[in-house]
Amino acid sequence: MTNLDMGFDTDDLLAIKMEGIKNEEALYHQVAQIAGVKSITTSRFLPGIEGGWTPSVEFERNTP
Repeated sequence: MTNLDMGFDTDDLLAIKMEGIKNEEALYHQVAQIAGVKSITTSRFLPGIEGGWTPSVEFERNTP
């Protein structure tokens, strides 16, 4: 991933771990008002840093 064209400029990016933040929407709006901030997006995980997506399967009546 570090050598591929991601389709966007990876310089000047900031990632904030939201663990423990009680009002994510308020933080989102405050950051949006900072001069120079062009855009904001959210993600559950940082690509290449964190993982954790685990598919779940449910069975009827708990019978595999």
